[in-house]
Amino acid sequence: MINPKDLRLGNLVTDGESIIYVEKIEPAGINGATITDHGMISDGLGEFAHFYHTITPESIDPIPITPEMLKKCGFDQVNGCYFDKTLWNKYNVLRYDNGANVFILESRNYEQAERVYLPNIIKYIHQLQNAYYILTGKELEINL
Repeated sequence: MINPKDLRLGNLVTDGESIIYVEKIEPAGINGATITDHGMISDGLGEFAHFYHTITPESIDPIPITPEMLKKCGFDQVNGCYFDKTLWNKYNVLRYDNGANVFILESRNYEQAERVYLPNIIKYIHQLQNAYYILTGKELEINL
């Protein structure tokens, strides 16, 4: 289960069978919420129909960070242990240490590198999407 307050529009979550793209979050009752996503169904003749369905936060789970998902998020694997994604310029990198399971915000300038470790803050794809947006002001592109 995911707390709806942790989600943004565009986050990816799972219902255990498929990946869900969060399109809408609405309050339902005092402490509840509903989440809406949509897809398309082909009729086999080139026509597509949109469908929407609503789910509750209790029926979805976060997507864990894995090397495969990092690659789909545009991270490049570096020397087997690290995954790097350039942020706003080539000197600022978000690095994932696969061995330690920790993200590192790294600023490289000429001869010196400054690092900020983000331990146990980012464990799931929706959290990575949110952090990337906070750092860059852009959505994290994910190629599924």
